[in-house]
Amino acid sequence: MKKRMGMLIAVVCAAFLMAAAVGKGVKAETLGAADQPDQVVSAPSDGRIKAASTMTVDSLSATKVGIEFNDGTYEKEVQLMNRSGKVISTDTCWYSSSFSLKKNTVYYIRYREKYYDYYSGQTYYTSWSGKLGFCTAKFSLKLKKGRKIKYKAPKVAGVKNFRVYVSTKSGSKYKKVKTLKPGKSFKLKKFRGKKIKKYKTYYWYATAKVNGSYVRCLAGYWHVY
Repeated sequence: MKKRMGMLIAVVCAAFLMAAAVGKGVKAETLGAADQPDQVVSAPSDGRIKAASTMTVDSLSATKVGIEFNDGTYEKEVQLMNRSGKVISTDTCWYSSSFSLKKNTVYYIRYREKYYDYYSGQTYYTSWSGKLGFCTAKFSLKLKKGRKIKYKAPKVAGVKNFRVYVSTKSGSKYKKVKTLKPGKSFKLKKFRGKKIKKYKTYYWYATAKVNGSYVRCLAGYWHVY
């Protein structure tokens, strides 16, 4: 009888421990470009066009980018390019545009403004703006023993390294926590000298070093539960 009772208690304890283990984890979501410092480019005024607009990345996911302009006086011609500068897609718009993307890839976008003169029947263009770069690197986040968050960076052609930034406030007070190479990982054990807290939201974003400068990647948030 005592033997059976001992076995029963052992089974119940094992079930409880398994349930507790299953109940622990990390919830991670993507924020796109919303939580990162803005990168802005503009097309220079040229000839008959006094360009006044600037272009920024409004949203970014692993499969799509959205861009917007602060001025709609002139129509824009927007180009999406690969990391080598080859044009992949072209669009025309006034205030906003979007392009489909592939994950773990480096892209650039640029634009120019155009003006159609109805009297002469001629179309005039500004020069091209500078290139605005971004990367659709999709990081893997997992909870490890001891309430540690494991970040794993994907392998992305053309990327030399990634920088990862973390904050407990959305949109401000980000701190660089790691620089790592594509395909490598690290464990975040503490943030600002304190252990990772349960049910507290942590925000993060990454940048990728491409051709000697850093471009934005995806952003997100996570919390341990």
